[in-house]
This record gives sequence, C-alpha cells and structure tokens, in this order.
Amino acid sequence: MLTTFEKRKQYIQQTRLKNYHASMVLEGINVTTTEPKLTKAQLLKKYQQTTKG
Repeated sequence: MLTTFEKRKQYIQQTRLKNYHASMVLEGINVTTTEPKLTKAQLLKKYQQTTKG
C-alpha cells in the first residue's frame, strides 16, 4: 500500500501521465515518448528565433 505522502504523490503523477497518453491515443493523436526533452533555455531560444524571422 502507499504508506507515505511522497509515494502517493509519485503514484498519482505516474497514473495521470498514463491516463493522459491513453486519452491522446483515443483521440487519434500519436504519442511518442522518444523525443528529446528541451530545456527552458532551449525552448526560449527556439521560439525567439521563429518570432524574429
């Protein structure tokens, strides 16, 4: 059983993510988890470049 607050919190986060992915699949959206995650700085740089052009 989930005995600590941290374990419960982690379980809820994992379940929420699984449910989100399942919902996306039901809507017909392909979900890929192999895409590299960009950092905040990388995202800012990416979108600043697109707005300048």
